[in-house]
Amino acid sequence: MPVVVLTSKGQMTVPKVSVIVSTRNIRIPDKDIILDALFLFGRKAVDYIDAYNAVFMKHNSIHEACSYDRDFDLIEGINREEP
Repeated sequence: MPVVVLTSKGQMTVPKVSVIVSTRNIRIPDKDIILDALFLFGRKAVDYIDAYNAVFMKHNSIHEACSYDRDFDLIEGINREEP
């Protein structure tokens, strides 16, 4: 199985991965969260995992993150507090 690595060059990777994830006959759990995270990753200067976590949090009505990771400061709707 091929492995896709999302790097800080997200703008080049996001369209290609989005096409694959959006394919109708591919079943992916939480596909909508993954697509929203890809969009956020391509739009903001954040790591993919931070984008995924932020989107997951929003989908579950969680708006506060306890983290040292400042990427969350760049994401609207998420308030970050340091532990």
